[in-house]
Amino acid sequence: MAEKWLVLIDCLVDWLCGRSHDGSVGGLACGGEQGVIGRKVRGMRLTMCNDANSCRNTRPTWSFSGPGVWGFFGVLVMWLGSTAASAQEVSPLAELLTPLPIPAQVAAEEGHVKVAGASLWYWDTGGEGPAVVLVHPGTGSGLIWGYQQPVFAKAGYRVIGYSRKNYRHSMITEPADLRSDMEDLHGLNQSLGLGKFHAIGSAAGGGIVMQYAAAHPEKLLSMTIACSLGSVHDPAYRKASAALRPASFNNLPAEVRELGPCYRAADPEGVKRWAELERKSRSDDRYRVGPPAPGEVTWEKLNAIGIPTLLLGGDADMYTPPPMLEYFHKRLPGSRMAIIQGAGHSAYWEQPQIFNRTVLDFLGDPSPKRTTGD
Repeated sequence: MAEKWLVLIDCLVDWLCGRSHDGSVGGLACGGEQGVIGRKVRGMRLTMCNDANSCRNTRPTWSFSGPGVWGFFGVLVMWLGSTAASAQEVSPLAELLTPLPIPAQVAAEEGHVKVAGASLWYWDTGGEGPAVVLVHPGTGSGLIWGYQQPVFAKAGYRVIGYSRKNYRHSMITEPADLRSDMEDLHGLNQSLGLGKFHAIGSAAGGGIVMQYAAAHPEKLLSMTIACSLGSVHDPAYRKASAALRPASFNNLPAEVRELGPCYRAADPEGVKRWAELERKSRSDDRYRVGPPAPGEVTWEKLNAIGIPTLLLGGDADMYTPPPMLEYFHKRLPGSRMAIIQGAGHSAYWEQPQIFNRTVLDFLGDPSPKRTTGD
């Protein structure tokens, strides 16, 4: 009996500290579920699965048996927390998130390409490897990818980032001639002669990547949709998604909406850098969105073209929490889904090591994965 209590306490401490544990005692099972890929990077864990069933059945969970266990659990958690606080004044966030400096960037060519009604600023690391195009969120620009640029380039890829029209360094030239952001992405591809490429879109950028996949599937090697509401015509999904956030949500500061609470508390300097890049991204709001993309994106169309797809999210994302990402996952058979614990709507910035490793693993073998049922 004493041994069981010790293992129980050990499991709880591991859970509180963000560590994984493989033990099981009586009616308690903690960590180590079959099929879950857990990577400890900066104290965080990644849950990754290959199809809807395996994701649902292998998500890290706690299962208990016996009456009154939840009351005991709550008391024990509070006791452990108060004991740890009195023993040493070290924030638990220090173990969960260690601030990371932005790495030195590799050399990249900069320039502008002309698209309909606009001039888009871009940077391009060059090289002979497959091209990776980074499509930024609405709260960013081509400047935000400091954690990704050198890592992906050193992994052998030609990495390209750009600012959408009227974002940082890009400009509107002829408002009457503007086309959609999806068509601008195609213009960038044609101007740089990329041919087929991997597209990685975060938040609003993920919706543009979906539109591009539906319109130009022959140009994509794969698509990564990160922390995104997407752009699929699905009224039921749109209604459910809108219900997640109150009407006053958009009045919150961008860093509160977009960054998870753990990150904001653990890395205030990182929050300042993110907010500064967000402020720098702003330009003339009148033309930021542009006209809608032609055509309609549907689940049927995306499934018919069969582009290898990675769906990536954070469990603290207030726009696309895990259940909404799973909704996407179920409707895209063969897609992969990864959830980064502790990350909000800007996983590329909050948890760059896990983000980069997950995406690079996918790019190295983007073929659709399916897990057979039992």
